[in-house]
Amino acid sequence: MKECGIHHANLRNLQADIHERLTTVAAARAPPPTQEWFDAIRARLEAWRASYMPIPSEYMNRDWLDLQYSITTTLMCRPSPGNQKPNQQSLISAVQAAGNIIKVYKRLWRAKVLNFIWLGIHHVFMAGVTYLNSIWIANGEGWSIIHSYIDAILDIQTCSQLLEAMSGGYHGSSQAHTQHENAAQIQCGTPSRP
Repeated sequence: MKECGIHHANLRNLQADIHERLTTVAAARAPPPTQEWFDAIRARLEAWRASYMPIPSEYMNRDWLDLQYSITTTLMCRPSPGNQKPNQQSLISAVQAAGNIIKVYKRLWRAKVLNFIWLGIHHVFMAGVTYLNSIWIANGEGWSIIHSYIDAILDIQTCSQLLEAMSGGYHGSSQAHTQHENAAQIQCGTPSRP
């Protein structure tokens, strides 16, 4: 159990460093981070991932570890006040990690093993918005960051369906689904439903 706690604390320290450099008011006023900073953070994240316990505990199972890796990747790679213009590789990483978050939460939801539904709704919503925003920015730059249009539509649709299912019984949470649907309609040019 001690190993799990240390592993978890190491991740939270890494996430705190990313938040401090990319999402604070001070980060928005500072020059964008250098590529060396991103490389160092990526190396720390990969070292954290390489140190997964061979037999995860109930506290930190494989799905939780994969989710945390993907959540940290999106936090680092998505557009943020401290990094308003991520490069093409960052947007590719953000889209892939966001897609993974959606897929893992879908699997957990179907298996009925989610304990913190509100946190799950937040993570899925943020993954969906990151996915859509990254595609939007990449299109503006003329970059291709997804494997295919069909894959992107399926991921966006899965996110929307998952948000709808997860937020069904929780007062006030339907806005996450509604806002994601609105953003997806704008991004994908789909007609709105009556």
